[in-house]
Amino acid sequence: MMDLNKLELAMLNYTQNPNEQSSLELLALLESGALSLRNEIIFKNDKAKSTVKRIICDNFNVNITYNNGILDISLPRLLPRKTDKTRYIFTTLEIAIREKLENKEVNTPKFTKGVIVKFTHYYSEEDMFRITDYDNLETKSALDIIGLYFLEDDSPKNISTYHTMKIGDKTYTRIQIIDDNFMKNIVDI
Repeated sequence: MMDLNKLELAMLNYTQNPNEQSSLELLALLESGALSLRNEIIFKNDKAKSTVKRIICDNFNVNITYNNGILDISLPRLLPRKTDKTRYIFTTLEIAIREKLENKEVNTPKFTKGVIVKFTHYYSEEDMFRITDYDNLETKSALDIIGLYFLEDDSPKNISTYHTMKIGDKTYTRIQIIDDNFMKNIVDI
């Protein structure tokens, strides 16, 4: 559970010295606390589980479409930075995708061999300061979750990954899974 003394000190530090480091420290503590509380509720209280899942799905609106060999997944925010706490991805993305599939909002086959996974990180003009190196984003955890539902095998021998960044109207992440055969018809890979 969250250490309230650490949180109080981080809040005091931020109010007295509002800089990037103090805001990141406060944000990390708040996110850690939210994860702990969410996991406490989800795993230990069956009555609250459906309510929490509904809140996650309402607030983490994942859009999934499948057309012409391309699975397109849009997340309403950027993937988090790599940390030792990747449960954020597992408890939000996984629940949101499972909910979409259970409600039959998307019908997609499992991709087999020869798959390209393209991560596009969109930044709004206001969020340009947040641009992060690709190797510091939690793409592996996101790929693990997506792999559970959409890939036969997420090993490097079966998939290639590609990262790009674009400036857009809003900040979000788009993940596309593209059948290699589809790409070969468009571009000589």
